[in-house]
Amino acid sequence: MLPSRPGRRVRATLLGLLATIWLMLSVQAARAQFTRFENLTDEQGLGNMTVTAFAQDSDGFILIGTEAGLFRYDGAFVTRADGGLPPGTWIHRIAVDGSGRVWVITDGGLYLRSGTQFRPVTTPANRLGRLQQVAFGDNELVFIRDGTLLRAAIRDGKLGPPVALSGGSPTVPASAVPAARFITATRHDGFLFGCGAGLCHLDRSGNVERFGTADGLPADTWDVAIRTADGALWARSLNRLAWRRAGERSFSTAAIPGRDQRFFTLVPDRLELVSDDHGGIITQGDDGLLRWDGTRWHPITHHDGGLAAAPIQALRTPFKTTLAERAGK
Repeated sequence: MLPSRPGRRVRATLLGLLATIWLMLSVQAARAQFTRFENLTDEQGLGNMTVTAFAQDSDGFILIGTEAGLFRYDGAFVTRADGGLPPGTWIHRIAVDGSGRVWVITDGGLYLRSGTQFRPVTTPANRLGRLQQVAFGDNELVFIRDGTLLRAAIRDGKLGPPVALSGGSPTVPASAVPAARFITATRHDGFLFGCGAGLCHLDRSGNVERFGTADGLPADTWDVAIRTADGALWARSLNRLAWRRAGERSFSTAAIPGRDQRFFTLVPDRLELVSDDHGGIITQGDDGLLRWDGTRWHPITHHDGGLAAAPIQALRTPFKTTLAERAGK
C-alpha cells in the first residue's frame, strides 16, 4: 500500500471524487495561453473518475491510471487497458522507458506490459516490496523503498536484484535517504530526489550533488523537482517554487499563490511540475492550475475553458498527437 491511500477518505469528504478529468491542455502557439480543456467522462468510456496518473506510449495512445484500473485514450474513445492486472487495481504511476516498454506501479507492486497484457515483475532474490517512488534510467530502475535508495538493472524486460545505491564517488550520504520524498529522472544526466531539507542530484555514476541554503535554496520539504530542456532546475514545496537556470549559481524563489492547501497537505506526493512549449512552468493551485511565466503567476481556474472544479491529481503537458487525431487529418 502506498502513502497516498490514507488521504482517500478525507479527499472524498472535503472535495468529492472527480466528476470529470482533464486530459489535453491546448496551448495557443502565438499567445502561449490555454484555450480549452477536454473533459472525459463515462460517455467516452472512462469507467472511473478518480485519475491518478498519465503517460503516452510509443504508439501515441494516452494511458490513464485511476483508482480502479488502467484505461487507454485514442483521441476519441477510452477503453480499458489493464489486461493481466488484478481487478480494480489502484494505479499509482505509469512510466514508459527509453525502449518504449510500459511499466505500471500499483498497490501490489510493479508490472510490465507485454503485448496487451501486464505481468508482475519480481527479482531473482525477492519481491520489490512497497514502492514509494520510482524513476527509470538507461536500463535501470531507481526507487525508494522503506527509506532506502535502490537501483535494479533492467535486462530483456526483467528486473535484476535491487541493490542499495552506494559505491559511487562519493557514496549517497546516509542522512540524505530517510527524508527522500520523491525521485525524478532528468533528461540525460541522472536523477533528482529530495534529501533532508534540500535537493540532491544523482548522476549515472552514483555521484551526488547536494543543493541547500548555501545555494540559495531555502530549507523546506521539497515534494517534486524537474530539469527542463534548457537545463534549468525547478522544485516545488507546498508553498514555494524554486529554480536555478543553467549557468546560474543561486536559486530564485516565488511563493505559491493561495493559502488553502488542504488537498496537497494530505497528499503531497500528488504535487507536479511540468513545462510547456513556451518556457512556462505549470503546477497545481488551490483552484485549478498555476502557470509561472518567469515573472508572475497566471491562475487557470474552473472558470477558464471548462477546467473541472476539483483538485488536480495528475498533470501532463504537452501530449504528442494521438493515433486517432493523426487518422483524422
